Amino acid sequence: MKAIDHVQSENMNLLLEIYNLKTTVNELYSKKGPVNRDYINYSIKLDLLIKKYIDEKITILNDDLNEMRNQNKFSAS
Repeated sequence: MKAIDHVQSENMNLLLEIYNLKTTVNELYSKKGPVNRDYINYSIKLDLLIKKYIDEKITILNDDLNEMRNQNKFSAS
């Protein structure tokens, strides 16, 4: 995959949301500790967003692999 395609395939909004939420979680942990309700809620949301990001990356990788297989199949003919 070309570098520009890679950048275009990134979900920048999701990455920015993960970054901001990670910052918030770290600040809450420092100020209020891990037992705070907000810290727990934001941590759960952060985990879900990271899972969503990973799932998107796996889907993109799978699509790229399928495309490469199809190109190799046609070029071998």
